[in-house]
Amino acid sequence: MENFSPTKAAHPPWLTNARAGWDVDVHTWLLEIGEQRNLGVINSFKVIKERPWSIVLQVHFTKDTAYFKACGVGGKFEPQLLQHLVHNQHLLLPDLYAIEVQRSWLLMADAGVLLQEFGAITQQLAILKQLLSGYARLQIDSLADIESYLELGLPDRRVEKLPRLLESLLGDERLAVERSVQEVNKLQTSVQKLLPHFERTCFELAASSYGAALDHGDIHRGNIFVNNGDPCLSDWGDACVTHPFCSAMLIIETTLTQVPEDKRVSWIRPLLDTYLAPWQIFAPREQLLPTFQTALWAAYAVRVLNMAHMFQHAPAQHMVRWLPYIAQYLEKWVWYADFLERDIEDWMETSNY
Repeated sequence: MENFSPTKAAHPPWLTNARAGWDVDVHTWLLEIGEQRNLGVINSFKVIKERPWSIVLQVHFTKDTAYFKACGVGGKFEPQLLQHLVHNQHLLLPDLYAIEVQRSWLLMADAGVLLQEFGAITQQLAILKQLLSGYARLQIDSLADIESYLELGLPDRRVEKLPRLLESLLGDERLAVERSVQEVNKLQTSVQKLLPHFERTCFELAASSYGAALDHGDIHRGNIFVNNGDPCLSDWGDACVTHPFCSAMLIIETTLTQVPEDKRVSWIRPLLDTYLAPWQIFAPREQLLPTFQTALWAAYAVRVLNMAHMFQHAPAQHMVRWLPYIAQYLEKWVWYADFLERDIEDWMETSNY
């Protein structure tokens, strides 16, 4: 079984005393790729995002602007995953100038304008509908390719495995970050009580003909770009293999906070309908909707496990900001159990990212 315990091995070099030497190696590689791809020489570069699990640099070459990303241990599969998906016919992905598999590096072309900075929320929703339709089709194609994704190193979050993985996390000391002993004990007890129900639910989800697919793992407006009017989905470092419907939880939940409260259902329901439309080759909408609602429970568990996985490879002092999210999403998993027998619109009206 997967071990989620923090490890001191393989800390990312940009967080260690080896940073200076690592910077030189990156610069040398970028110069080589710039020459090979006719990008010119490097005029300047700057860090635009630095996290314990990845770092992104904006690189201004004389002929173009590109983006360098180094992936930490938890998402080291991302360069090869993007290369694997490059010929998909359904979804626009970042153009790759180069990848370095051994060091988990990639250099990408400019992907466009961030969705969260693109026009009014109504325009963003239209782009999201376009993205979710193409993304669902990409997932459908992935159903026949699951072993390839697992061989690339994507975490195995197939739903039949989730109950035991979740149970193994209950003793994790990171659940106690910013929480009292009483709060942790209450959370652990609540999870234990729900696990038998969750196990039955997961085996029902796994039994369908579309029970395991590629999951991006982190779809939100900060990872979506608009490129000449088309959505481009970036940042695949949280990808895994699980029930496909788990993918939609985060983008719907985060978008709910951006729309007027009295418009939540009327504006967000079309996103869900658009996502489910391609899946109607398997079942009619009225059968897919209850499955989607059930899969949301699994989605919260996947989110917890993926965070624990991603966070385990960085020094603790760099994780203070993010560690509380593990317990927060586990609490949301407990919270969502009450919605399994209710209308999904109740979740839309109540959910708070």
